[in-house]
Amino acid sequence: MKKLNLYPVVFLSLILLTFTSCEKDKPLAEAIIGTWEIQDRTVVVYENGIKKESHTEYLEADEMVFQFVSGGTGIYYEYTSNHVFNWALANATLVISNLFEEDLQAELTIDGDVMILSYDETNSQQPSVKYEYYFTGYRVN
Repeated sequence: MKKLNLYPVVFLSLILLTFTSCEKDKPLAEAIIGTWEIQDRTVVVYENGIKKESHTEYLEADEMVFQFVSGGTGIYYEYTSNHVFNWALANATLVISNLFEEDLQAELTIDGDVMILSYDETNSQQPSVKYEYYFTGYRVN
């Protein structure tokens, strides 16, 4: 029986694993480019720092869609209407301008084809009440 030298086989296997398993993550500024359909939004209500309630609303198809274009512009689709907006990204903070009454500053996470936007706000009439919002979207292109 012929003796098989395993060292070259093991070495070649390690090299192949190194090149195939180390895919670099895209920076958020590149990963966000594309069209994202928001499928659910959750609001968590806190009073005096204590979680009081949480509600999740599941959206219909095409009810809320964001298209982020390179260069800092985007289109927000809501059923049959659309609105152009500007966006900027600093680290993981996404700022959307010219879409709502005030600029929206949200924390952005992207994991593959899943995007989560989250932000919080305080009730202006009851400062002890805080709301946290989470929007979960999926890449559609």
